[in-house]
Amino acid sequence: MPGQRILIVEDEFLNAAYYEAAALELGYEVCGIVDTAEAAVAAAAEKRPDLILMDIRLRGPLDGVWAATQIRRTSDTPILYLTAHVDPATQERAAGTRPVGFLSKPVMVEALQAGLSRAFGEAA
Repeated sequence: MPGQRILIVEDEFLNAAYYEAAALELGYEVCGIVDTAEAAVAAAAEKRPDLILMDIRLRGPLDGVWAATQIRRTSDTPILYLTAHVDPATQERAAGTRPVGFLSKPVMVEALQAGLSRAFGEAA
């Protein structure tokens, strides 16, 4: 629902800026943007977002699934994955983190709006 706080975890600057602009346009608050798995875990604990938009492939040696696994140990914050391509093993690992969904890149504003609405239990 508009007003909810979203943490964006995305290592591509232009993609992160696009998701931020789209979320703001849809009435959501962006409480942070980070580009590594380690930063995602720290930001989730510090900022306590209502939802995390999580890219699976991130800068550095750890991925978004690792970050989501760590976040899930202390929080039930919903995670909506963003990905350009996922191999079956990674998708299986990601499913184990109980995500609210997956959005395939490139993500259009309409798909992002529908994904956020589903994540927050709203009528799309």
